[in-house]
Amino acid sequence: MASFSAVAALLLAAIPAQAHGSAGAGLVGGGLAGGLLHPLMGLDHLLMLLAVGAVGAFISAALLGWALGGALVGGMVGSSLASFGLNLPAGELLAALAIAALGIVIFASAKGRSFTFTPALVALGVSFHSMLHGLEVPQDGHTFGWWIGALAASVLVAGCSYGVCKYFANRDIARLAIPVAVGFTLSGVILSGLALASGGI
Repeated sequence: MASFSAVAALLLAAIPAQAHGSAGAGLVGGGLAGGLLHPLMGLDHLLMLLAVGAVGAFISAALLGWALGGALVGGMVGSSLASFGLNLPAGELLAALAIAALGIVIFASAKGRSFTFTPALVALGVSFHSMLHGLEVPQDGHTFGWWIGALAASVLVAGCSYGVCKYFANRDIARLAIPVAVGFTLSGVILSGLALASGGI
């Protein structure tokens, strides 16, 4: 019962939250402090980081390396797009669907199924979020500090998620993994609906 209550609370929190304003609109604070806060200010970014940690704990820690690779590539692509005044088509929708996708692979793993494309899926999903970061990063002298802060905050959140999930996974993986997977999947679906409703595609 408690697990279902936690999922319900997560979904209620997701309803009003869209992580981004207009990408590249200059609404993000600059410097190290701005970077540290940015991944925590948007619910979709926060959920993605938590999902990455959970995937690493419930499936394989090697997936964290794939996530880091996706983050680096996505950040470079997003920054390049921003420098040319471009945007990521359907960025909000892709970011939300990435959360749902990780929830699905966690659920499948808890049921004894595995997918060969999971590493690529994790890297691709994280890259979408990192591209949005790249579009939002301040284009000034504080850019490098902003990225350092964003990376540090992201590693901290994903690492904490990994540690907590791993602790419980070592005791009873199915009991925790299934409600966690359902929470991420449904939250991603809700955020996808909000992106479509608000025209964030």
